[in-house]
Amino acid sequence: MHLTLQTMPAIVGFFNGEWLEWYVFMKLLKHFYESKRLFSCLRSFNIQFANEDKYEVDVFFLINSRIPVFIECKSGEFRPFIEKYSKMRRRLDIEKENFLLLVLGVSDEQVLGLTKMYDITFVNESNFIQHIARLAAQ
Repeated sequence: MHLTLQTMPAIVGFFNGEWLEWYVFMKLLKHFYESKRLFSCLRSFNIQFANEDKYEVDVFFLINSRIPVFIECKSGEFRPFIEKYSKMRRRLDIEKENFLLLVLGVSDEQVLGLTKMYDITFVNESNFIQHIARLAAQ
């Protein structure tokens, strides 16, 4: 079988990782709706700091009007981005537990090890809802 993708930017972007952002966003919406928790959310937006630094944010939630949760989604190589997101977390002054790098396909053991080594919290596609539920219970 041979598959050729259309070259439209929206289609290329979806298959280059946007699908994971949508998956995470929809799973979180479902979780908050079913648990009847108060939340606000954004997906795929840009922030710009006073010094003109710009960042794209994949998913951002505000739980119970007081708990910010930042989620960056990576479906491929993620290691080159760790320092970037560690700096961004400190700059935004978001708690480590609330600043998540969701990496597709890493094991739960790798998630624990990476979280201990770096200044951000790592999650995977199978444990991020549990992590969010713990944050929302605070």
